[in-house]
Amino acid sequence: MSNVVFLRRGSEGNAAYRRQIDHLIVTRSKVFLIENKGWKGLVFDGVRPSVLHRDLGAVVDERELGEHFAVHIGGNGAKIRTETEGPEGGRRVPVIQAGRQVADLKDIFAEKGLGLPWIEACVFYSHADVRLRAHDQQTTWKVRVFDRSGLDAVLKSGSGNGGIDVERMVEALEPHSGDIVGFGRFRAAWPARF
Repeated sequence: MSNVVFLRRGSEGNAAYRRQIDHLIVTRSKVFLIENKGWKGLVFDGVRPSVLHRDLGAVVDERELGEHFAVHIGGNGAKIRTETEGPEGGRRVPVIQAGRQVADLKDIFAEKGLGLPWIEACVFYSHADVRLRAHDQQTTWKVRVFDRSGLDAVLKSGSGNGGIDVERMVEALEPHSGDIVGFGRFRAAWPARF
């Protein structure tokens, strides 16, 4: 599924907010939630730039980086973008985005009476010209971070808890999904809309 969008109510003050998930891959053994970033250039996700070269530590004030952060150097217009935890709670830090999306998705599954599946949260830097420096898994949020070279390994990793009812999961999220594409025995049930 791609572009899954739903509304949620916040716990404080019941303010509504919109949650958008880039991609969900539902298998019999686990659900992969993928936060896709099309950033090109040099990206540091949870790894301080000075680890690659000490001079890069001068480009970004590493003292201002929180526990979770992403630094993007050389994107559009060769700008430097820094996303870190701060007053807004790090809502634009990719691993935090993915972690919060998983929490909301689990709530939705529970509200619909579906067993909570194993959800693997991932941040995927998909641009062909990205040079990624990241830990494979960010520990606090338990989010995997990878680029194109790691995609196949992540999708083949671990079996999860098994026993996921793919049909019920997809039916529950179909009204919220921009596109659904079935593979294998589900190819006929969910042909691509686009």
